[in-house]
Amino acid sequence: NGITASDIQIYPNPATDKVFISGLQNGYNVNVYSIDGVQLLKESYDSEKGIGIDNLSNGLYFVNAGGLTFKIEKK
Repeated sequence: NGITASDIQIYPNPATDKVFISGLQNGYNVNVYSIDGVQLLKESYDSEKGIGIDNLSNGLYFVNAGGLTFKIEKK
């Protein structure tokens, strides 16, 4: 797919209700995992909506997008 970690930025980080992913095209699958690897969310990315994380507890999570994994903090 040609996406590298330098192409993608997840913001805001830390976040409270949603995160956005710059450099990721709409339609890519985005998965959110707990720190112990449990999949909590799976959705097709929409740059208008972002990824809703308001239902997650405060803490650290992994976001897999475009075949790359990033760490985010929910506050």
